[in-house]
Amino acid sequence: MGRGYQPMYKSYCTFFYNNIENKNNSPINNYYDVNGNHVLRVLFDNRGQERYRSIQIYNEISELIEYSDWDRVTGSNQWRRWLHGIIEKIMEDDKMIFYKKEQTYSNDYNLIGITIYNINGNLISKMESEGDGFFSYHEYNDRNDVIFSRYENEKSGGTREERYFIEYDSHFNKICIKTYENENLISETINNFNENDLLLQSIRFNNLGNIQSKWIYSYDDRNNLIEIKFLDNNDNEILIKYFQYDIENRIIKEGERERDYERYWIYEYS
Repeated sequence: MGRGYQPMYKSYCTFFYNNIENKNNSPINNYYDVNGNHVLRVLFDNRGQERYRSIQIYNEISELIEYSDWDRVTGSNQWRRWLHGIIEKIMEDDKMIFYKKEQTYSNDYNLIGITIYNINGNLISKMESEGDGFFSYHEYNDRNDVIFSRYENEKSGGTREERYFIEYDSHFNKICIKTYENENLISETINNFNENDLLLQSIRFNNLGNIQSKWIYSYDDRNNLIEIKFLDNNDNEILIKYFQYDIENRIIKEGERERDYERYWIYEYS
């Protein structure tokens, strides 16, 4: 099934919803190669049997070149590949172009993504298309920040275009991002950073200057992100995301909670 992955270490993930382990989505084994690339993901059924595998293959410079998803055929030891993707790299003048193609089951391969970098490895543009009304195209500045987007999804009400004007401080932190559609300001986001260049707070305003939402970030004494609070325009907590780390700064628990639920993932490493 598939070809050549060489896992060097793995993480074991268990998923809980309202403090009860969700056996349909837990446990999950993730395997990584010596370069830290994610090469294999395994899910199990309620009997502890492998039911799903996702395989990623990289080249010698850790660029993803192939991936596939497999399901176990019910009642047998046979596996069925239901998704296969390939990523082709083309050098053209002073650009690196990555073409991403996918095949589901026995259908033909479809082009679903084009990503272009300059010779220095900076992003120029990225296009993704998954069908069913989903499309996105982004252009980037020399700091790899998005400055233009064209997209369509289930919530967009058709194709939309947005331009982003970004102001940086002397450390190149994004302190202000203004979003325009058809030359009309639709939102402005103000970011505050601490002396270690860690993001502390983001506030989004609408086109009238009224607060829409806030994000508040907290860190531990090793500068690891440990909490994000999402607040509405009245400073009510909508969602909290949290993270815990081991002595090697690896995530051992991450979760989110709202008023009516909490879900989290626990990680072990070997």
